[in-house]
Amino acid sequence: MNIFEKILLNYGGYILICVRNVFQVNEAYEHCAEINKVLQKHGVSTTMSMEDWQTEMWRKGTSGVPAIKNSPYYFLEALRRCKEDGLFDEIKNANY
Repeated sequence: MNIFEKILLNYGGYILICVRNVFQVNEAYEHCAEINKVLQKHGVSTTMSMEDWQTEMWRKGTSGVPAIKNSPYYFLEALRRCKEDGLFDEIKNANY
């Protein structure tokens, strides 16, 4: 299991898409492609929004309110994990 799959399983599709957006802005397209593969493998839309994420939680029987409130923390934690995994080495001035 790679780091992107761990992020998906720990924090959800929306957070992984936010991570992908960071890589995209920094033109790290190889990582974007890896993330898209993980999303497709798990049947998660590559265009999931925060509202879609909450709807998915409703379908699974939870309100999603804590996840939405904690999403900034989850996002920063996911970026920290990527940095620890060495994925930001090629991105200059990555202060995540």
